[in-house]
Order: sequence, then C-alpha cells, then structure tokens
Amino acid sequence: ESGREIVLDWTDVHGLHGVQPMTVGLRVHDDELPAVYSEGLRNETVLLVSDTLTFQVHAHDDFGVRRMGLSWETIPDPLASPKPVKGEKLLVAAADGEQADLAAEAVFCPELLKVPAEPIKLSAWCEDACPGHARACSVAMTVYVMTPEQHMIWLTKQLTAWDDEAREVHEREL
Repeated sequence: ESGREIVLDWTDVHGLHGVQPMTVGLRVHDDELPAVYSEGLRNETVLLVSDTLTFQVHAHDDFGVRRMGLSWETIPDPLASPKPVKGEKLLVAAADGEQADLAAEAVFCPELLKVPAEPIKLSAWCEDACPGHARACSVAMTVYVMTPEQHMIWLTKQLTAWDDEAREVHEREL
C-alpha cells in the first residue's frame, strides 16, 4: 500500500477560484485475489448419474467479479480412465461486468452435463474483473458419480460394514 498527495488549484470559466489550494490524499493498494466458495456441498458425496446436486456458490473481490461457474475433472485411474475428462459450466455473469459480490444456486446433474460415472473433483471458480488476473478456484470436492449398478454395489458394501460394526458392538456389550 502506498500513498500520495495531490494539490488542486483551479480557476473556473467565470474566473472564480478557491481561496487556497485543496490537498487530496490518495492511498493506493494492490488488487486482492478473489475468494470463491461453495455452501451446502459436502466432500465425498455419492451421486447417481441421473440425480442432481443443488448448492450455493459465493464469490467476492475488492475490484469486482466478472463471472462465476463450476468446473470438474475426473480423477485419473490408470486402468479405468487414464485420460481425465474435464468440463465447466457458467453459473452467472455480473450484470454490469463487475460486481464486488456474486452468488448463485448451482445445479449439477452429471447426466445433463455429460459427466461420466467416475469419481470427479468438483469446484467453483470466479474471474477477477481486474484484467490479467487468473481465475480463483474453491476447494475441490470429491463426488462419486455412479450408475445405478455401481450405487447398488456401493450401498451393499456400506450396509455390510455397518452390520459388521453393529455386531461387534453387540458382542462387546454382552
């Protein structure tokens, strides 16, 4: 942060002028990086391909935010999908090109967005209205996108694990 003073002395078109020059102080500070976060999206969420996640996305910047959206990338698996699949969706653009705060409801449906049934990293992003600045991204959340068959297998494993745990607790209590 730096400061500077400018002395203004003027005479208008009618020959009128101030009694004394006016000193104006300016404080200049660098543009901060924007902040973006999601609200209502949990890490390690399990989602059927045909289901929809709904959550809030918020962005803030001192200079202004131009646009905000979602991005996703499959988690590489050397056997199942060695090449990651990426995508993004625009959620909202600032009405006047730049707003200090933006908020939107995010709706994420893998089937409609052509997201494969694989684990993905899902994050929100925003673009700073200050030219030349890179996008800011939220913390990426893991979402397990599954087909109905994959979901049935996952659910069976979860129920078996819970049953085993309940049996262990029951045995300890006796």
